[in-house]
Amino acid sequence: MNGTLAPSGSRPAAPGRMATGIAGLDYLLEGGLVRGNSLLIEGPPGSGKSTLGVRILYEGAVQFDEPGLIISFEEFPRQIYEESLSYGLDLRALEEAGKLRVVWTSPARILEGFRGKNDLIEKIIADLGVRRLLIDSITHFRRVSNAEVDLREMLAGLLNVLKIKGVNALMVKELERMDEATIAFEEYLVDASLRVHNMPGALTAGHQRFLEIRKTRGQGHISGFHPLAFTPAGLKVFPNWRPQDVGAFFADSATPHGAIRPADRIPTGIEGLDAMLAGGLQPGSVNIVNGLSGTGKSVVGYHFLNAGLEAGENCLLVNYRMPLDQITAQAASLGMDWRRPIDEGRMEILRYHTVNLCVEEMMDDLIQRLRGRRIARFFFDGIDDLWMAVRNDERARDDVDLIGHLFRTRGATTLMTHERSVTAAASSSGAGQDYAGMANTIIQLSMAESDGEIRRFVGVWKHAGSEHAKELREFRIDSAGFHVHNKAAGLSGILTGQTSGAMKQIADQVLPTLDDTVRMLAAVMEQGKAADNDDKIARIRANVGLLDILLREHFGETQFRKLAEEMTQNP
Repeated sequence: MNGTLAPSGSRPAAPGRMATGIAGLDYLLEGGLVRGNSLLIEGPPGSGKSTLGVRILYEGAVQFDEPGLIISFEEFPRQIYEESLSYGLDLRALEEAGKLRVVWTSPARILEGFRGKNDLIEKIIADLGVRRLLIDSITHFRRVSNAEVDLREMLAGLLNVLKIKGVNALMVKELERMDEATIAFEEYLVDASLRVHNMPGALTAGHQRFLEIRKTRGQGHISGFHPLAFTPAGLKVFPNWRPQDVGAFFADSATPHGAIRPADRIPTGIEGLDAMLAGGLQPGSVNIVNGLSGTGKSVVGYHFLNAGLEAGENCLLVNYRMPLDQITAQAASLGMDWRRPIDEGRMEILRYHTVNLCVEEMMDDLIQRLRGRRIARFFFDGIDDLWMAVRNDERARDDVDLIGHLFRTRGATTLMTHERSVTAAASSSGAGQDYAGMANTIIQLSMAESDGEIRRFVGVWKHAGSEHAKELREFRIDSAGFHVHNKAAGLSGILTGQTSGAMKQIADQVLPTLDDTVRMLAAVMEQGKAADNDDKIARIRANVGLLDILLREHFGETQFRKLAEEMTQNP
């Protein structure tokens, strides 16, 4: 499939196709309409069907040097000029340049002309070299005859004449009601049909326009409902992307298969968490931080991005609540200075508003940003705000999956936040839609009361294809960031928020881990280069990292950090 979203500037259309010149629509039509084919544009009043038709003729003249003819049965040319000018389309200038003609006439006269009784329209087509013709609207043909048999014969004759002349006919039709069960005879006669919808918004009293391609003859298309927007930059269609569309769009620049090794790791920037993850996240993976509000999910994301910035990588943060200055202030309160990476273009922070959010427009924006640059780390904060925008579990899940697929296709490692606990994942629905299946790694943050104090704990719920710590560990957040501390030994009920028991002493935590490490080291030395030693070494490395954290917390500097670094360099 052609990966071009929108033509820019004047250039020839694809061979054998009439490109509409409208951003997004040509992508849905796989390059445009087949040359000479007819297109029906139907919809209710106010849906934008006439504007869409005029725009296709305008872009044809401006971008592709294809003269157009607009035939109106209702509005005078002056009205059409003025209305089009309000959208930035100067039709009068095109007419003066011999690229366009606007004609007001009656349906009877048009039909007579194509039957050989009046040659006005045929003369205009010949004189201008018309390649695109718009009739607004064919509903007025019922003024000539109300019998469907006669209407079918008249329309079929008109379309055949235009097809023989190599003219793409665009016909506007008014719909009094959006009846999906009834298919009008016009849809059978034309080569392609699209319907414009004007639907109420999900969260406000406003309306949103959608375009639906119902039929194409002799070519493929992408079905579904695709948002249609009138913007200062022109009319745009935002494709309702599917995973296979994203894959095809970036096929030439996708991460090569085999370029990522299973043992590779992307550090989160939190030392204790990386030890629990046996080194960090898998490159190019999609990962989720679960937790209730106030547990520190965003802080984990900030560390993840900051580690990438310190390594010289390009990073992107998307959120729905806070502007750039507020986010950078939060990062600064954790000891992270992002001013220079932002100025250098290595760090970008985007905010989309959930009110009247068009997810397809957001996806289009992200895709455009990824076309010319590589993003190493992507932090999406958060899933729940996206759900609030769409208010539909299945739709939200599909959107989150598509976002993850987009950045995975580009080779980026993704971290997302989700306001949810482990127990909720097993027992609730609604806004707590389970996203576990799409994530490589799930990090769970929990809060619980113990001895009259609110304490926070971190655990690795899932780490596909890798060894990882199974225990919960307490963590704290201060001006230097996120710090993983003691294992929550002796406590139970943490995931429910109601703990019981008491934290065990440091010796109870260190000795079993140290004993397990010594036994595995002995096994590795005895077996030499046995095939299963890689898993043991990964587990030893994780244990050594945890020992270093635990002992340094209580006794200061240890030799375990040095040992862990040597094992990482020489596994």
